[in-house]
This record gives sequence, structure tokens and C-alpha cells, in this order.
Amino acid sequence: MSHASARFAQLFPASSLRTLLLLGIVLLWGGGPVFAAYISPLTGGGNFPAGFEVLNRWRENGTLDVLILVEVRNTDLHFRAEERGQVARLRLEAQLEPLQGEGGLTGKRNIRTPAMPIEDADNPLLNQVFGLVLRDVPFRSGRISIQLFDVQADRKGLLSQMKHLKQRSECSADWFAPESPRPEAGVALGDPLFLFLAPWGQWNPSARQFNQAGGGMLHDYMHPSRRYGVEQDRLQMFLPVWPPAQGVGSPTPAGVVLQVDHTGMAFSVRDTLFFDERGQVALEAGHPSGLFYEMDVNLLPQGSYRMTAAPLGGQGRGLISGFDVIWSLNSLARHRTRLSAEGHLVFSGSRLEDFLRASRAGQEAMLDAFWDEVNPDPEAPFNEAYLEFQ
Repeated sequence: MSHASARFAQLFPASSLRTLLLLGIVLLWGGGPVFAAYISPLTGGGNFPAGFEVLNRWRENGTLDVLILVEVRNTDLHFRAEERGQVARLRLEAQLEPLQGEGGLTGKRNIRTPAMPIEDADNPLLNQVFGLVLRDVPFRSGRISIQLFDVQADRKGLLSQMKHLKQRSECSADWFAPESPRPEAGVALGDPLFLFLAPWGQWNPSARQFNQAGGGMLHDYMHPSRRYGVEQDRLQMFLPVWPPAQGVGSPTPAGVVLQVDHTGMAFSVRDTLFFDERGQVALEAGHPSGLFYEMDVNLLPQGSYRMTAAPLGGQGRGLISGFDVIWSLNSLARHRTRLSAEGHLVFSGSRLEDFLRASRAGQEAMLDAFWDEVNPDPEAPFNEAYLEFQ
């Protein structure tokens, strides 16, 4: 494994993005297939919003585990006072069914949040993050369904209360994985793990726990919402890298080309990550390796980003993923599922039509501009009109 720092980075204006995007397609498709992880986290709907991240985590013996990560805001949960503070209790359930045949997997986990003061329980900018692992998945395509229950909150409605149904957030999506994490030649990139406030300097990147599916210090810093900016101004990521079983040929691939593009065509950055000596030795011996990557996002405009990565040398399997950069406190407090509802409430006519046609980043920008227009005191730290609206 390697701590990957930027050996070189190039910033590009919007006028040159089309050429760069074409270059990215050539880089990724020219040497082999592209594996598309979920471009953005799944969003739960129901009685409260939640974000779900689904990651394929391979073990070195070729078995596959599916890691499900959940992030939910404190203010969307029901806390109760216990001896040491406010506590929320939840139940996470997941089902992974194959597209054909039988043999699906299910998992369930009960969660008790750490006790906290009431000020933290009422803070809309604080989140709870936890996960569940479905182990030894025998098939490579199917449908995943996830439900998160707040066991301290009854669902509204007489019939629901008679049946003691609990409030829930749920989602479902198609799921697939490659037949093997290993390519026939070159190297293959696994699902990226986005991190939050990880202490790079205290880690030993050669430690085996970085490739374990259910534990290890990586998972203490997982960031399933993939939101950066106000919350953290440095994007952090771990990228698993797999060689063929017999090891990579000579010469060993030097590293990975990574490109980040603003979906609104406002910004692009291209970077190169190099394997250190330990990473190259592992790949030559047929063992998985990895790259740590960190990027200062202070130069990035607010919005959604697409990230493409491909092995240097053009052989192997690349990936496509994404993340968000948020600089507005209003946008940070606005969940994806509430974005459309807020637009319908404040816009009408042609402005509403423009809002509905816009990308998520464009919708965020339109709402921020609207609330700036109606802000009674622009010098105040908070927008009184928006607080009253909430």
C-alpha cells in the first residue's frame, strides 16, 4: 500500500473540460473495463431521511463481502434520556437477492448510539454512522434492499400504532460485482472508501486490517455521505488495488491516473498517484495493495463531482465514482430528499420549471440565491428568513 500524494496536479478551466472528459474515457476504456461503483450514496425514503453506502469488499481468498454503511442526522432520530445522556436506538436490516434462483442473504443489527448531551442530539450538523456486513456473497448480481428503523419512534397512523410499527427509512437498488477482484493483466481498482478526519500520520499503510471487510481502523473514519467542504476541507480516500493471482508482470505499474470533474463543467483536476516500494512488492507477489489519497477541496466550487481512475499503462480495470462539495450551511442542512420539496414551496411558474430541470448542484445554487435575496440581514451569521422557513 502507499500513501499517495499529488506528484503533479493540473487545474483546467471549463473551456477545456470536454477534451479532458474525452481523455478520461480513453484512459479508462482503452485498457479494459470500467467498474462503476455507486456514483453517489443511496438515499432512504420513508418517515425520515438517511444515506446508505454499499461497498464490495473482497478478501484475498476471492470471497466477497458486501459492506453497508449508514449515515443519519441526529435531528432525524428520536433520542431518550438515559443515565449518561441522550441515546437513540435503531435497527438496521438488509436483504441481498440474486437476479435468478434462490440463496439470498439477509442481515440485521441493533444499534445503540453513544450517550450525548441534549445539545448534540439537537444539532442538525452532527450525524450517526454505523454499518452491517453481508458475508460470503455467492452471486455477482442482484437487488439490495435496506431498512433502518427508529425503534424509539412509532409510525404515525392508527393502524401502524396498533401494529407497533416503527418509523423507518428504506431504499433498494440493483447491485452487481465483477466475477473476481483480480484482472487478467495490469491492476484492478476496487470500490473507493471515502473517509472523514482520518489521522494519516498515525497509520501503518502495510497493516493487513486495511483489506478486512468488517473491521480495522479504516472503518472508524468511514464517510458514507461523501460530503466535503464545510464539514471537512480535505477529501480523504482509500483505493484498493488488486493484481492478477500470479502477480503483475514486468514492469510493475507505477500507479493510477485520477481525474475529478465538476458535473456543472466548472472545474477539473487531474492527478497521478504512485505506488511506493511496499505497494509494488505486494503487487508483484500477487497480493492486494492500495493507495491513500488526500486532496484539499478549498479550490473546488460547491457542487457534485465525478471521479474517474485508471491504472497507468492502460491495462486492468478502472472505476467511476463521485462525491459532493458543500460550502453553504443552508445546503449542508438540506437533505437530498428535502431538496425537491423546498423548491416546490418557494418557486413557481418558469422558475420552478428551471429548478426541476437543473442538476442537484444547480438546484442547490438556485435555492441559495433565493434565500440570499430574501435575507433581512445579510451581515448576520444566520439567515433569519431561512430559519423561520425551517
